[in-house]
Amino acid sequence: MATSFLQHVKSGLFLACHKGAAPKDSDCRRVSLKHGSHAAQFRVNPRFRAQAEGSSVFYSNSIKLESAKLDGMFLHTSPKVYSTIPNPNDLELPTVIRKDQVCEVNCSAQFTTFIVQRFAHFETAQLSKLKMGGGFRLYHSQAESFLHASCNPDKEHGGTVMRQRTTKQGHEPIPFKHGHIPYLKPISGEDPDPSNPLNQSSKGVWCFENLKRSQGSVVKWGSPVRIRHMPSGKYLAVNTEDPAYEQVNEDGASWFAAFMVDDAADIEEELSETTRYCAESQMIFYVVSSEPSDTEAMPSTECAIRIEHRFQHIDENGRSENMSIFLHNTEVAKAVRVDDNGVPLQRDNVICRSLKVCFSSLKSAQDFIKVMPVSQCELSILQKVKALIPPCKLYTAGLTDRERPISQDEILSDMHVLLQVIALQYRGEPEWHKETGIDWLAKANSMLPAAFSQLFDGEEDHLTQRISRDMKLMDAVFEMGLAAYNRCSPQLPFEGWEAGSPLDGPRGMQKLIHVALQMMFKNNTGSQNYFSRRSSVLMNDYNLAGSNFTLHDKVNWMTIIMQQLDDALGAAVTLSNVLSTNEDLLRKFVSPELIGDFTRMIRELGPQERLINFLESISDVEGRPIKSNQEMILRLVWMNDDARQNTTLNVFERRGDKLPSFGSVKLPSGEYTTITRPNSFKDFPQAYLGKEVYESIEGFAPIYVSWKGRWV
Repeated sequence: MATSFLQHVKSGLFLACHKGAAPKDSDCRRVSLKHGSHAAQFRVNPRFRAQAEGSSVFYSNSIKLESAKLDGMFLHTSPKVYSTIPNPNDLELPTVIRKDQVCEVNCSAQFTTFIVQRFAHFETAQLSKLKMGGGFRLYHSQAESFLHASCNPDKEHGGTVMRQRTTKQGHEPIPFKHGHIPYLKPISGEDPDPSNPLNQSSKGVWCFENLKRSQGSVVKWGSPVRIRHMPSGKYLAVNTEDPAYEQVNEDGASWFAAFMVDDAADIEEELSETTRYCAESQMIFYVVSSEPSDTEAMPSTECAIRIEHRFQHIDENGRSENMSIFLHNTEVAKAVRVDDNGVPLQRDNVICRSLKVCFSSLKSAQDFIKVMPVSQCELSILQKVKALIPPCKLYTAGLTDRERPISQDEILSDMHVLLQVIALQYRGEPEWHKETGIDWLAKANSMLPAAFSQLFDGEEDHLTQRISRDMKLMDAVFEMGLAAYNRCSPQLPFEGWEAGSPLDGPRGMQKLIHVALQMMFKNNTGSQNYFSRRSSVLMNDYNLAGSNFTLHDKVNWMTIIMQQLDDALGAAVTLSNVLSTNEDLLRKFVSPELIGDFTRMIRELGPQERLINFLESISDVEGRPIKSNQEMILRLVWMNDDARQNTTLNVFERRGDKLPSFGSVKLPSGEYTTITRPNSFKDFPQAYLGKEVYESIEGFAPIYVSWKGRWV
């Protein structure tokens, strides 16, 4: 029996079997993707007796995969499904969780038969060629831009796009329902080098696919391929069938709309709406070299190409002709999104306007695109981040549903997902991740937020942070934190919380959610600015500290975090971290009202570390004083007598008749004493600080600390 490792090509990790119970089918053993170890070894056994042990395994053979670590446990597909949402095909759900019958894979005494199929075979000369499925970026040198698309697969649900239809009669604005469109994103910043990681984004990662995805090969010049946007899973497509989306340019060239489309509709409702945009022919392209090549396949290094689409075009007279069109930079600003009333949505001024792309019948020398391969390390991180988004959204959808009971088993599974999100943000494996057997939910519920966050201290990885931001993992985690509030609105979910309540699990999850957010923007200005710009939709009767929102109101994340400060679940620590190293955000969001909220909480909840740390964090940035904030704190907290006495600890001494009895004091030697001055001063220096008081007959008076706030 051969012993083998099963490696997941996309992530580079190995399939491993564990002793613990599987999350869904508790009678089976858990399976996960891990780094190589003994748990990742499987024995390849024949399915039928006609296949003798020790004989060669051929393609199309039926096999059983037995864990080398756990004898008698076989790789198994369970009838238990991952998603327990009552209606997984609900169109209101995020696309990534709108799946039916996604079954769990685990290890069981009952085996599942697998059939070996060959995906691809590469000869030695092909190892230096670009493979189908290999990630790359497309850089338009003339426009100094990367070809991007949104990482959000639900982008088209966000509204209507207005675009200009250009005809011989003039320009006409028409609604364009495809919110998910490709575009050219110009490089911004001081360094225009496209190879600089700061100028690259996960939104620009693409790959070529065979028309049959179950087969792999190298990418050959002139062969038909599909072009997949790896983050969203959508495919590049061109509309050649609808005259409404064809434009006639001034130079006589015909322009055809480019957009992104799913591989296939999952349900009939989607199919009826998008049939004409899912046509296979509209997703087929040909890769043409910029210059004659002496090899039949693309190299795995940088090269210039032209992307071509071929189809039969029918003119106004009904005549059919073979036509080739090419990916083209229109040099026109990307379409402006509008709301339901047709009013353009204003863009944040920090976002650089992008350029529309189309497919043009005119072959332009300016439209050669450079293929820039993506490193395997970056692709691995991208795939890991992408895999973590669906379980995060499942948690949000499940907890938001008020009719669905809270399952502690599911909360425990979601906790492991969050721990993976947090661990992924570090450079190297963090110390806390090496520990086993820790009940992180119980620990979270038993600790104050600041102390709990300190358990996860470590060096952040800026590449993973950027990918988590671009892939919208940060958005998925933030919305996990909103789920409990939306479920319980208009009441606050954790007000009056007691141990043993159904919200034990979600309460502990809130602190882990805040830790994950903190790690995703720690010491990363770009991610901090992204966090400050984002908004989320709140439920219709959601109420935070007296602020009412209506159905589908989008509220800025910073506003939501500030409104959650009273809950003591990590919002104050998150706010401190996002502001403490970002001077622009400090000046923008710190206000007298915010400082007033913190002084109120100190007065009511006591001088907790998270509250004191916030006042400290807004006073300087990396040693540079923010004098406006310091003066604001001084004026509002210290110079106001009532505020100073109710928010700070007062230290004073008592002498004479007012001096009550007090206990023994521990000396540096370890001994205890009740005397207020030593019996002899012969060993003391002639001069020292406090000599007159210390050597007086009365000695030092005892020091007392008083607190006048309402918290006791």
